[in-house]
Amino acid sequence: MVNRVIYLRWGERYNEGHVARLEQQVKDNCSVPYEFSTINYCYAGPDFDLMKHKQDTHFRGNDVEEAVGEQNKTLREDLGGLSHFQKILMFKWDRELFDSNDKLLYIDLDSNIKGDLAYFFNLDLDKPRIAYDWDSFNNNTWQKLYTSRAQPLYNSSVMLWKPGQCHTVWTNVRWSFDAAFYQYGMLDNWLFHRFGPYAYNDKNKNYFLPFEENIVSDNGIISTMSGTTIEEKYKCLV
Repeated sequence: MVNRVIYLRWGERYNEGHVARLEQQVKDNCSVPYEFSTINYCYAGPDFDLMKHKQDTHFRGNDVEEAVGEQNKTLREDLGGLSHFQKILMFKWDRELFDSNDKLLYIDLDSNIKGDLAYFFNLDLDKPRIAYDWDSFNNNTWQKLYTSRAQPLYNSSVMLWKPGQCHTVWTNVRWSFDAAFYQYGMLDNWLFHRFGPYAYNDKNKNYFLPFEENIVSDNGIISTMSGTTIEEKYKCLV
């Protein structure tokens, strides 16, 4: 069994410097043995080609980021399709790349690690786990924001699972490409609606366990920059 911290990089928003930054943060903040891994090389083959074609050709948004809502603090993105679909491919390839007993901790490149990652590797993994927007849940703002953008409580910036544990998630999107790309806009929306607490399919309801409150947050072990503009992210990613 190996504790693995994994990341993805695609497109031109992030570079090798951002990878090195995350790797150093992991090194400075993990008291248990681990391996730092990328699975970018698995992005090849007909499934990836099909999803990328749909994203780029049929369901492309205009990439506009604009601040809306109260005091212009809510970021609205018109990305089209199922943006960040690349993450879902981790669930397809993980069994071929890693041992079934490994623990896989995925962290977005625009995250900041402030505490010991050993916390995650010591968690029980009867179910996969995902970051959760506890602030929006506790204040009920996630429902109010539906007038400006779909606001899922799931945040795929930080996820923890064992190889094979999320294969159902992959097959679910694999056989509903068109519906997923047409309706949801981004991966977190799709995950929340299809596998969250309000999923219509009882078998998939609460498929993921949320990390406890204050674990993935501004003052937690990992803070993410979800919901901020790329300009704001670049200012902090130094």
